[in-house]
Amino acid sequence: MLPRPLQPRVRGLTGSLDAIVETGRSVSVAVEEGEKLPSGGYEVVHSDHVVGLDEDGLGQIVWTKDVSAKQMASDIESLLSR
Repeated sequence: MLPRPLQPRVRGLTGSLDAIVETGRSVSVAVEEGEKLPSGGYEVVHSDHVVGLDEDGLGQIVWTKDVSAKQMASDIESLLSR
């Protein structure tokens, strides 16, 4: 878990599927609509890497499934301190 001061500045991407697909495309993340859920929503299928964006929305770092939580936390701290 990240230290409390960092949490409010870290957000996941939400919005319409079209907006998420377009944003994903801009940082080379493949996104597509998955199966319809009983709730009326849908699963979103995407590549398994995570891109850390700066405040201008530019990708600054890419994490793969092999990155440790400790390394990701360190990278996020560095990204937020810029």
